[in-house]
Amino acid sequence: MPGKGTRERESLVELLSQLNRLEEVSGLDVAELKKVIKEGKWNSAILDEIKKYVEIETVSSVRLSKSKREE
Repeated sequence: MPGKGTRERESLVELLSQLNRLEEVSGLDVAELKKVIKEGKWNSAILDEIKKYVEIETVSSVRLSKSKREE
C-alpha cells in the first residue's frame, strides 16, 4: 500500500471516498483494507480499481533460537 504522506496514498483515499468505501476501512486502515482485498469483500470492479495501488512483496526472514539439546 502507498505510504503515508505520498501522492498515491492521497489518491487512494480519494478513490475510496468517491466509492463510499473509506469508512469501511477506518479512514484507510491499511490492515483492514488488506483484509477486504484478501477476502474479496467488495465487488470485483471496486477491488480492481484499488489493486492499482497495491504492490505485492515477498519478505523472507531468518530467526535465531537456542537449540534444544537432548538430555
